[in-house]
Amino acid sequence: MNGWYLRNLPLDTIVERSKPYFEKENLTIPDFDKLTKIVATARERCTLLSDLAQYSKMFLCPQPLNIEYQDFLKKEDSRKVLFWFHKNLPQEGDVDAERLNQLVQQGISDLGLKGKAFYKPLYLALLHQDHGPELPAIFSILGLKEVHNRIQEALQLSL
Repeated sequence: MNGWYLRNLPLDTIVERSKPYFEKENLTIPDFDKLTKIVATARERCTLLSDLAQYSKMFLCPQPLNIEYQDFLKKEDSRKVLFWFHKNLPQEGDVDAERLNQLVQQGISDLGLKGKAFYKPLYLALLHQDHGPELPAIFSILGLKEVHNRIQEALQLSL
């Protein structure tokens, strides 16, 4: 199935057709809601149905951070960003796109950082790579508890 079909067939159809590829990659298939969110995000960025499982690994089982990324997280600005989010993200509930945008703007204002200095530590903490889908999609897929866990792990690595 090529990219046109991935983007134009009903989402539920793509979710069901992607399951064998998740199994082939030995990925534990998450609950239907989470899998649907992953596939909805991935299908805009993938060209083949088989690519969806590979793309989802950043959410389900991120690769260990390489030395370069670990060193980046040890920078003072990176630690500031991660600590700020750790302190200011709500512990429970949901953070929708509007609320997350407000938090990001507040963080940029409070820390005086923007661009790569602000976003890269978040992407490294949450996905173990320096780019990916928009933050609201990441937060929606991972959920607040997992976001907090990954930020906490990154803070530990940054010491």
